[in-house]
Amino acid sequence: MVQSKKGEREKERERDKAGMGEQELIETVREGESETSESGKRRDRQALKSGKTGAQKTGREREREREGQAEPVDDEHNSTTAADADSSVGRSGSGRDSILGLKAAHCLCWDSLKHTHIHTHTHTSNKSQQTPGHTRREHSHRGTGGGCIMDSLTDALKAISVSTELIDEELKPHLDILLTALQEKRKGAPEEIAASGILPSLAQTLSKKSLLTSQVTLVVAELAREATVRERCIEAGLVTALLPLLKSSDQELLLHTGRAIGRICFDNMVQQDYLVQNGVIPRLVAIMQDYPENDPLVNVCLLALCNLAEMESAREALAEVGVAEALTCQLHRAADAERRHIVLEVLGSLGESDMLKLQFVESGVPQALSEMIRGMHGGADSHDLCSIKIASNLIVSLLLGDESMQKCFGEGKGPVYRDVLSWLQSSNMQLQQAGALAIANFARNDSNCVKMLDLGVVHHILDLLERHVDQGDVSVQHAALSALRNLAIPATNKVRMLEDAVVERIRALLRSDMPPVQFKLLGTLRMMVDGQAERC
Repeated sequence: MVQSKKGEREKERERDKAGMGEQELIETVREGESETSESGKRRDRQALKSGKTGAQKTGREREREREGQAEPVDDEHNSTTAADADSSVGRSGSGRDSILGLKAAHCLCWDSLKHTHIHTHTHTSNKSQQTPGHTRREHSHRGTGGGCIMDSLTDALKAISVSTELIDEELKPHLDILLTALQEKRKGAPEEIAASGILPSLAQTLSKKSLLTSQVTLVVAELAREATVRERCIEAGLVTALLPLLKSSDQELLLHTGRAIGRICFDNMVQQDYLVQNGVIPRLVAIMQDYPENDPLVNVCLLALCNLAEMESAREALAEVGVAEALTCQLHRAADAERRHIVLEVLGSLGESDMLKLQFVESGVPQALSEMIRGMHGGADSHDLCSIKIASNLIVSLLLGDESMQKCFGEGKGPVYRDVLSWLQSSNMQLQQAGALAIANFARNDSNCVKMLDLGVVHHILDLLERHVDQGDVSVQHAALSALRNLAIPATNKVRMLEDAVVERIRALLRSDMPPVQFKLLGTLRMMVDGQAERC
C-alpha cells in the first residue's frame, strides 16, 4: 500500500511536470504565432464530435494543433501524462518522424498565413494577446497593396523576357498585368516595362498578327503615354511593326494602332517624316472615309493629321488624296466644340498650302464653315464664339489664293460672298473684322471691285466705320479702311465714289482721336482722289 501510494505521488509529480512543460509550450506558441488556423479549429471540432477530449489526444496531435492554433487552450487539454507523450512518439515510428511532422505543420501554418489577407486578424479573440511582432507584420501586410502589383509586374516581365516563344494562352495573363499597371498609372511602371527588354518581343508579336495583336497594341498605346519611353519604343521597332496594322478592317485595332503611333511619334520630326514616307497619310484619310461615324477613331486620325500638317511633305501627300472631302464631312458632323476645334485646326494648318486652298474650296469647305457660323451666330457660349473666330479667320485665309477667292466670289452671287456681306452688319465684332478683311481680299482685281461697287458694298463698309468712330474697335476700322482703299484702286471706281459723296463721309470720320485710324483714313482719301484733280 505504501509503495502504491508512493507510485501514485510520483505519477502526479510527473503529470504536473508534463502539464508545466506543455503550458510553457503553449505560452511560446501564443507569443510566436498570432493568427488562428481554421484547419486547427476544424480538427478540434472533429475531435470533440468523436468524443476524444484533450486528455485522450496523442502528444503528436496536440503538437500539430499548437502549431496551427494560437488560441488559449483549456486546462483539461493539458492533462496528458508523460507516458502518453512517450507512447505517441512510439506510435509515430520514431522521434525524428515526430519532429518532421512538427516542421510540416509549422510550414503549413506559415503558408496559410502568407496567403491570408488583412481580414485574418479578426480570428484573434483577444487583441491584447498580440505581440509587437504580430503588429508589425499586420501593418506591413496592409502597406503592400502597390508593392504586390509591382511584384506581379516584375514577375510578368520576367516571364515574357526569359521565354523565347510564348503561346497566346501563356502570354495573355502577363499582358493583362502590364495593361493594369499602365492603365492605373502605377508610378514607375512604364519605365520598368521599357527597361525590361520586352519591347522587341512585343514588336515581334505584332509582326505575327496573332490573336493578341489588339491587346499588345493597346499595351504599346498606353505605354507611349509616357514621353520618357518613346525613344525606346522607336529603337525596339514598334513603329515599323505598327504601320501595317493601319490596313486592318478591325476598328478597335485601328483605334489602338493610331493612338500608339501618334503618341510614339509626337513632336518627333524624324519619325513623322518616316511615317509620311511610308504612306501613313493615305491610310489615315482612308480610315476617315471608311468609318466616318466612328468618332473616337476619326478623332485619332484628325489628331495625327494635325501633328503632321506642318510638314511640307505631308501637305504634298494630302493634296494627292481626298482629304478635303473627308474633312468637310467631319465638319458637317461636328456636333461638339472639341470635334469642331480639331477639324478647324487641321483645316487651318493645311489651308496655308495654295494647292489645298483650291481643293478645300472645290470640296465646299468655305460653305460648310459659313453654315457652321450661321448656326452659332447670336449665341453667348464661349466655345461657340471661339469656333466662330477660327472659322471666319479660316475663310479669310482661303480667300488669299487667287483661284480659291474667285470661286468663292462667284461674280458676286456666291453663297460665301453673301454670308461675308452679312457679317458687316453683325453685332459680333469678330465677324465684322473678318467680313471687312474678306471684302479686301475679294477686291484684289478690278473686275471684282467694279462688281462690288455695283452691289453697294461701299456703303456697308462706311456704315461699319461710323459705328466704330467714337471709341470703337481699332482692328475693325483698319480692316474696313483696307477694303475701301482696295475698292478705290480702279479708275472707274474713283469717279463713282466721288460722285456718291463717299469722300464727305470719310472726311467726317477724321474726328476719330486715334492716330493710326486717322493715318489710314488719309491714305484712303489719297487713293480716292489720285488723278481726279478736276473732279475735286
